[in-house]
Amino acid sequence: AYQRNDMSVIFQYGPHKRKLMKLKPTHTLGEALVQFCNDQGLPVHSFDVWRGNTKLDLTLTYRTAGLTPRTTLILKKRKAGDCVAKEVRICLQLPNQRLISNFLTSTSLWTILLHFETDNGINIVNVSKDVSGKLEYMQPVLAFAQRQISTNEDLRSTTLQSLGITDGSGLLRLNHRNSGILYNDFMVVEQESLLQYNETEEEPVMEEVNKEEESIPSVDKYRKQKEEEEQLKRAREILIRMDIEEEKRLEEERFNRKREAERRRLEQQRIEYERWKAEEDAKLEAARQRLLDARKNVGIENEQIAAENIEVDDKRAHIEDVVSIYCYYSYSNR
Repeated sequence: AYQRNDMSVIFQYGPHKRKLMKLKPTHTLGEALVQFCNDQGLPVHSFDVWRGNTKLDLTLTYRTAGLTPRTTLILKKRKAGDCVAKEVRICLQLPNQRLISNFLTSTSLWTILLHFETDNGINIVNVSKDVSGKLEYMQPVLAFAQRQISTNEDLRSTTLQSLGITDGSGLLRLNHRNSGILYNDFMVVEQESLLQYNETEEEPVMEEVNKEEESIPSVDKYRKQKEEEEQLKRAREILIRMDIEEEKRLEEERFNRKREAERRRLEQQRIEYERWKAEEDAKLEAARQRLLDARKNVGIENEQIAAENIEVDDKRAHIEDVVSIYCYYSYSNR
């Protein structure tokens, strides 16, 4: 019976290369793959991890992948075009903004932070804070999925490939944590670590080495290396500009679509308003016509009443005349 907290898996490549790997809760399958390949002398970019007939996402951890203790994971070779380091899109989430750029999967997290720091003119890796009158170093901490990389050494040694980011895109969250170390003291130690890091940094492994390049003097090698770095830098700048232009183009398209939708909505409202206005005008015209007809009828009735009043007055005057004559004759006869 396995222990309840047993989080080990078995990596297997071929019939003879097989190893038990003990994982931590925050370690991804990509990190375990890197460790196994390094132990067996295998190229990391050449393999995918499969569980039966299911290809596993290398960004998942032991628990999120739904593995059981001592699960056997099979390494299968990728296609020839997929064995090289790919370019992925990385988003760095800061507390108040989000930065996006493209990197090779072999790029370390430290290099990514330096790239964003240089291109955007912001301070990321050398942040300090005044604590009780003392300037202390603020340690950059990157979070990916359930994993936190909280030391500069880990940032330099951890690559996108080791996190399981092998294609598509990935989101890294950046925070700064108080290291409790004075800034100046930390910088001294950090400079020594940087020197050791630069001296021990491995060059990419090449399958074939040109013998003529081995005879090139060190100065020429240095100059050629600088030229290659400049070319890579220019290519990266071009890619960044292309990304910016693409973002601007997409934003402009979104704005134009939104403006066109708003124009259509206003046009529809105008048409509905004109239809409503025409209906209301027709109703008002009909009411005005009814009012005129009513006034005309009232005028005719007034004329009839006036004529009747005149006739009544005439009859009254005639009756008065008759009464007067009658009274006159009656008085005369007496």
